[in-house]
Amino acid sequence: MNNRRRYKEIIRHLCNIVICILLIFPIFWMISTSFKLPEELFTSDLRLIPHNPSMSNYAYVLKNLPIAVWFKNTIIITAGITIGRILSSILAAYGFARFEFRGKQFLFFLVVGTMVLPFAITMIPNYIMISSLGLTNTHLGVILPYLASGFGVFFLRQHILSVPQSLYDAATIDGANTWQALWQLTVPVIKGPIFALVVLLGLEAWNMFVWPLLILVEPNMHTLPIGLQYFQDQETGVVWGELMATASLASVPALLIYISARNYIVEASITSGIKG
Repeated sequence: MNNRRRYKEIIRHLCNIVICILLIFPIFWMISTSFKLPEELFTSDLRLIPHNPSMSNYAYVLKNLPIAVWFKNTIIITAGITIGRILSSILAAYGFARFEFRGKQFLFFLVVGTMVLPFAITMIPNYIMISSLGLTNTHLGVILPYLASGFGVFFLRQHILSVPQSLYDAATIDGANTWQALWQLTVPVIKGPIFALVVLLGLEAWNMFVWPLLILVEPNMHTLPIGLQYFQDQETGVVWGELMATASLASVPALLIYISARNYIVEASITSGIKG
């Protein structure tokens, strides 16, 4: 019996190792390719590590492309979308969790239903709205349609429902109104899930491509994901070394944020479905 259990543990660990390798390998290959010279990109042997690593790809990208401008635009758009979604999610989630009103369940199902709507359905109406407001080629034009998140409302509502009623009763006895109960009681109690949601929504906004590509016309307004298309050409093909160098630079902030917040994300994801 003990041998069988030991074999199961060995198989489980081996499966975990294989999955980790499959997940990490694309990142490793991206970083490795960014240090390769053109003659090492296409060889008969599989070169996981470049024989003659070089910083020339990074030097070319930093010197000849507006990487700093792309970073700035990406940070502005990511911050605007994330802050807007967090604030709207907190307010809506608190309303659905703490108040009773007519049509509450129906409205909540509608909010959750937005999670399954494909982007193609909302793309044209959103573009018409932004164009009619004269917000094309602006940061606000990218941010405005993404100020709400059905996932964020659902995620935070589940955690607010887990806050003991006794805490709200004590706050009411102390004279706290609804607004104070939200910001001075609820938000501090669920700050972990809020931080996890900030990371998840921030990573999603950081990697947005299609919508910013539709709205942002001029090169000086482009974001990092849009900038990656500069290395693809139908005639000359893909400039892999410089593309991977730019992709590596663009991935560093997202990877660092995710690694630092992974415990919050795992814990919040596990506890988000406890009450419904």
